[in-house]
Order: sequence, then C-alpha cells, then structure tokens
Amino acid sequence: MGQPGSCRDSKSTERRGFMTDRMQRISLPIIFLSLAIVQSGCYVGTVTHVTADDLEYPVTLSNVMIESGHFVAIEAYQEIATFSSRHHWIGWAWPLQIPRDKDISGILNRVIEEHDGDAVVDLKIHVTDSPANALSLLAKTAAVVGGIVGGVMMFHPDGHAGQGALLFTGSSAVFIMAPGFTWVKIEGTVVNVD
Repeated sequence: MGQPGSCRDSKSTERRGFMTDRMQRISLPIIFLSLAIVQSGCYVGTVTHVTADDLEYPVTLSNVMIESGHFVAIEAYQEIATFSSRHHWIGWAWPLQIPRDKDISGILNRVIEEHDGDAVVDLKIHVTDSPANALSLLAKTAAVVGGIVGGVMMFHPDGHAGQGALLFTGSSAVFIMAPGFTWVKIEGTVVNVD
C-alpha cells in the first residue's frame, strides 16, 4: 500500500499541472500580442515636412511684414479676412524613405487670390497625428503576428514551408507599406498693403 495521503498529492499535482498548461495557453498569446502591439507602435505615424517654396505673395509667421528690405508698420496694412484650412495627408513607412515634403504654396497663393489680398500675416501651421493611425497600428500588429507565425510555419516539420513563406512575405510587405496619416491645419490673416 502507498503512504497515507499519496493519492491526494498526485491529484493535486495533476491539477496543478493542468492549471499551469492552461495558464500558459492563455498567457503566452496575450504576452505575444502585447509585444507585437508595442513593436508595431514604434513605427506608426509619419513625419511631414511643410514647405512653401513657390509663394507668389509675401507670407509671414508674425504680424510684421518686410517689403523691399524695410519693415511695414501694422497700420500700413488692412486685414481682409482670416482663414483656416485642414488637410489630411498620407506619409509612408520609414524603411522606404519616400519624400514626405508637403508644399503649401498653392494653398496660400489661392487663399490670397480668393480674397484679393496682397499678403498673409500671422501664419500658423499645426501638424498632428491623425486618429486614422489606429488603422496602421492594427495592420502593423497583424503583420508582426503574421510574420512570426509565417516564420514558424516555414521551419515546421509538418511541411507548410510554402504557406509560411507566403504569410511571412505578405506580412513583411504590410508592415513596410502601412501608411501613416497626418492632419495639417493652416491658419492666417489675409491683408492688403496700402
């Protein structure tokens, strides 16, 4: 016969082993998905360089204008209208290094012409990430998970190398090509110079 309580100990050990296996099956995917989200979050968003290289009219970030090398007094110009426009631009992932410069010259020239003005003063440019970047985070997280699963499938002994390679390649492409979104708000005052 066994020792007293040995039956109870073996059941307890089996139960502990069952709970450990069950906890591993639940916790490992949660940890894995958390790491994928953190990894993907490092590469979501975009950098937008705002330029104005083709202006046809004077534009200043302050209320002071310079004409022919001299300051123009605030009293020398008349405010015609204030304007505000919002633009949603797409930038691409960092590995591709696609140019992300956005020239706002056309926007400013058009606003000045629409109001029959001579210049823009108090120009303000606000650049923020768009809430649409949540879609990029979701796509990149799925790509990280798909890439790891595809990588495991390529070397799994069950012979799913072709499917694994396809999943890995597709996931890598999604990770690289997922865009980032930027909102750019342009504000200012159109003026006439006397």
